[in-house]
Amino acid sequence: MLMNDAVDGAVDGGAPRRRLKLADGVRIEFGQTADDSAVARWETAALPLGALTLALRNAVHALADGVDEDDVASEVGEREGLQALARWSWLMQALLDVGALRCTLLADGSEPLATISALAPGPSLHLTPPSRSETLALSRFACLRAIAGVATLESPLGRARVELHDPRLAAVIASLALPSTAERLAASTGLAVEALAAFLGFLRGACALAPADESAIDADACGLPFWEVPDALFHVHSRLGRRGPAYGATYRFRGRSAPPPAVAPVTGRIIPLPAPDLSVCATTDRSFTAVLEARRSQRSFSPEPVDVSVLSEFLYRSARNTGLAAQPIADGAEAFTRITRPYPGAGGCHPIEIYLVAHRCSRLERGLYRYEPAGHGLIPLAADATRLDALLASARNGAGAAESPPTLIILAARFARIQWKYEGIGYANLLKDAGALLQTMYLAATAMGLAPCAIGGGDAENFAIAAGRSFWEESSVAEFMLGHVSGSAS
Repeated sequence: MLMNDAVDGAVDGGAPRRRLKLADGVRIEFGQTADDSAVARWETAALPLGALTLALRNAVHALADGVDEDDVASEVGEREGLQALARWSWLMQALLDVGALRCTLLADGSEPLATISALAPGPSLHLTPPSRSETLALSRFACLRAIAGVATLESPLGRARVELHDPRLAAVIASLALPSTAERLAASTGLAVEALAAFLGFLRGACALAPADESAIDADACGLPFWEVPDALFHVHSRLGRRGPAYGATYRFRGRSAPPPAVAPVTGRIIPLPAPDLSVCATTDRSFTAVLEARRSQRSFSPEPVDVSVLSEFLYRSARNTGLAAQPIADGAEAFTRITRPYPGAGGCHPIEIYLVAHRCSRLERGLYRYEPAGHGLIPLAADATRLDALLASARNGAGAAESPPTLIILAARFARIQWKYEGIGYANLLKDAGALLQTMYLAATAMGLAPCAIGGGDAENFAIAAGRSFWEESSVAEFMLGHVSGSAS
């Protein structure tokens, strides 16, 4: 049996039954003889099970269709004794721990209550039910959402997912916002206390439960009090180890939609920008080491306007498109267009679009512009002046500056461009792209003798409205102030 033995005082009588079934995509391969090792295989890995006796082979083979845990354990024990029963228990725990097995809790012997499955291999999932009177609460990290029509709960503290099949369990989750016990929860929901305790064991296995006073956890011992929940979820779901195997360049929308265009469509007139002579820049720039050592964030600016020729050189050196190339996908039937720019971009996607709020710029009217990186030009946008003022004020406040910058550069992202290719890491890679671009902008500005400053946060909603963009299709992810040097640097 799986690791669900009750501790002292735990519920132990009349416990609900559990159904065990191989996870989707998992198969068991048996050798030709009884001495050959059986192997559980799935797309990304394999788990050797060792040589199996006849009863164990039959039991493991039946997992493809699903088996009653108690029935199979009883049959294995009767046929081959305690040693085979212990081996069966170990096999089931091993399959559960690597995510190859789904365990479903059944009410009244047939109706499914909940299912737990591991998202990634790791330490044993302990499904031990609490005692009737043990006080528990929902962890602040627990997240409940719908996946394919099923209410599903998981926590970044663990690596398992619990599917809720009985709507009464959603009431249990809500009640656990305050500390409670299995007895009290059973009385309020109509579920048998044994079934309720078993479900709490599932939540415990998914690390979705917390001590009654989770805030009392020693910060020095685990670091959890320092984490905000959205950050923890983002961290776990953009890294391997606690998420499912669908990860990386999966091209998951292939066949469902065409790849988003590599270069954003151009609408409206383009103000051409003069391309600088990089050979001249190479002879007049300071050394790379000198530029790197001189880089500083500067929050005060000279009253001198930034000329359009200065903006042109800055954008050309830091953000223009330098090339396009078609990259075949898998069998070569389709191609994904890669872009190259002066800064690195994950998979050549380069989903970042650059917008400028020209506040004090000579030879450029005050307004909002989109940079066109393929032809090196600016596209004027019809943005409301109050929106521009709000964007400038947000930048000023975010940087702790005394006045608005002459030029505010906003990095926005066409999310689908990178999400079409990448699964799990799309947004994380996008932010890394933004960081690489910000550093490139810092170095270009420093080489040009300008005053640069990246900002820690910004108003994505106001930007989307000002630029006339759909928030979930394209909105801002970073901001950068630019002007001429004046005052202190930090």
